[in-house]
Amino acid sequence: MKRLALITLLLAFGAELARAAGPYIREDYLFGSYGYHANTVSVTAQTGKNTLLGGEYTFYKDNDLPDVVNAIKMPLFINNSPLFGFFRPFYYPSSKLVRTSAAGFNAYAIFLLLNDNVQETRTQLALNMSLAAQKAAFNFADGNSARKLLPEAVYEIQLQQNYLKEFYFVTSASFYQYLTGVNGVSFPDLVMDQGDVSSTGVTSALRELPLWNAGLEVNRSVGDGSDEQIYFQYHYISFAQDYQAAHALTMGTRFKLSEVNSFDFGYNWISRGQDGKQNYYRAAFRLSF
Repeated sequence: MKRLALITLLLAFGAELARAAGPYIREDYLFGSYGYHANTVSVTAQTGKNTLLGGEYTFYKDNDLPDVVNAIKMPLFINNSPLFGFFRPFYYPSSKLVRTSAAGFNAYAIFLLLNDNVQETRTQLALNMSLAAQKAAFNFADGNSARKLLPEAVYEIQLQQNYLKEFYFVTSASFYQYLTGVNGVSFPDLVMDQGDVSSTGVTSALRELPLWNAGLEVNRSVGDGSDEQIYFQYHYISFAQDYQAAHALTMGTRFKLSEVNSFDFGYNWISRGQDGKQNYYRAAFRLSF
């Protein structure tokens, strides 16, 4: 669910609630640089007049990891206009080879600021508060090391403008707070994807620790609903430690396979200065029961 700004994804879920659609499954596959590959399977169903509840399982692996990283998530969507909400707890279990575990949640409140049916414009504001912690290895500058909790809080704001029910513009900014401090410490085995607590514009798992990021997303509807779009994203990410800042570009399209099924393809390009360029490719299917 992190691939587009959350405020945009809720457009699709609002449509699901409006037509009382049945349960559906999403299969999301991603591959790219440094041997990266990831797979996500999620099931979502309407559990009330204004709610959708899902279950999500993700695994990913790259050349720097000794084994596959697993994650379990349970997103809850609430559509009670003019207030929309999203809450998702998640858990990364440890294993024999991947010793770091992580847990947390992110929660969005989305407010309708303007809905002008004459001019066909709509403005929404989203506020996100996320809390998470990883039980990770701390390598200190004096040579000591320990495995302990690395807690963080994330604050995000998104503003969406919708014109003529065809053009969607989303601007976002996120700020990250590490409650134990991270100066003079290296973390060799972090596993949590920062995209689980904010919109990063990175489709692969972003394990480094951001300090802040800002982004712009543009969507153009090419059909009757949210299942048919072309989209473009740009994010700039500044990191809390001595990592190169990242520029992330995403382009993609979503189109219908049938009245209730759709396909999504995206390309993500990342530039990190001397760290080089990265390329990632994503394909996702949405199939209704």
